[in-house]
Amino acid sequence: MKRLIALTIVLTMALSLVACGETGGSQESTPVPIQDPEPTETQPTGPGASTLLSGIEISLFYKTVRNDVTGKWRLSASSSSMPVSDCAVEYYKKMFVSDDEIHGVWNATLGTMTCIKVMSGLLFVDTYEYVDGEEHDANLMFSGMLLDSKIIDKETGEPFER
Repeated sequence: MKRLIALTIVLTMALSLVACGETGGSQESTPVPIQDPEPTETQPTGPGASTLLSGIEISLFYKTVRNDVTGKWRLSASSSSMPVSDCAVEYYKKMFVSDDEIHGVWNATLGTMTCIKVMSGLLFVDTYEYVDGEEHDANLMFSGMLLDSKIIDKETGEPFER
């Protein structure tokens, strides 16, 4: 229990630093309240968008990532003990607004950063070891050691055989 409380405090402090860190004009990351009933073009929609049916809670969602030159990167944060890669199709259906987005899901509990992107109707889900501070900068995201890689049909949820 003490470990869970400590991890929650660390996650909250780290994400506060992201929101309060240095500004970069249009590159500044601003958290988006996921439960906002008025969806925008770049905001996830749907009732209860912060908790997936699998039980994974997405505690924060940023519609921009500092130093992302494409404007298509998004960042979510979770402290679930279940990896988001186990419910990537559900995450995709609830959190993606467009197939050209690239989502990073930081899990402080598991010490991972998961990349979810769509190409040719398939979800590419790569989970990396978390690198200290990568949630602050697109140039550092997904720079840890690759831990797991999955390709999943986004419509059926079936794994794609390589």
